[in-house]
Amino acid sequence: MHGRRADSRRSPPTCTLGNAGTAFRPLVAALALNGGEYRLSGVPRMHERPIGDLVDALRRLGADIAYLEQEGFPTVLIRACAIRGGTARVRGDVSSQYLSALLMALPMTGAETAVEVEGELISKPT
Repeated sequence: MHGRRADSRRSPPTCTLGNAGTAFRPLVAALALNGGEYRLSGVPRMHERPIGDLVDALRRLGADIAYLEQEGFPTVLIRACAIRGGTARVRGDVSSQYLSALLMALPMTGAETAVEVEGELISKPT
């Protein structure tokens, strides 16, 4: 069996998620905390949907995420890195999807991590 040598000049795989914000945010967290290099994008409308609070929380844990267009919005480049754990903080008044994304992805890291919600959670059970 012959393998090919990795070409460091190759572009990372691109995942285009259309307008699926409900999929985009958890995928950002899962890929950022799991390793590998990925480019995540969507339709023009997706590029108007904020993800800055989630990216900030992931960066505090050691994630390497860069914005490729507008700061705080898709398209993003996620690079492999070591997650150090600690405390992730998200604003509760922006999107509950940020909290959900963290809660789904953090167990994959094996790092001890706390999640703090700042402010009132925008969508919570009554």
